[in-house]
Amino acid sequence: MWYDGEPAATYYHANCGGGTEDGRVILGNNEQRAPYLKQHSDTYCTRNGGSQWHSEVSKHELQLALLAEAGDVPRQLRDVADLQRTRSE
Repeated sequence: MWYDGEPAATYYHANCGGGTEDGRVILGNNEQRAPYLKQHSDTYCTRNGGSQWHSEVSKHELQLALLAEAGDVPRQLRDVADLQRTRSE
């Protein structure tokens, strides 16, 4: 798939939980690259039931991800909390 002469950003998921996320959220500063990725409800996923899932991330993996994103991470992580959620959650 192509968009504007370049390969399109396309993503696959087995179950979206009833809705997709907006491209501006998942691509950050690259949202102009994929304006076709819009948040929307997915009645197919809702009709077929949501799948339960979970994810586990080690403290070390979390520190590396935060370091890559923020550039500054405390050596000792004691707590993790959601400060903000997007419309699709």
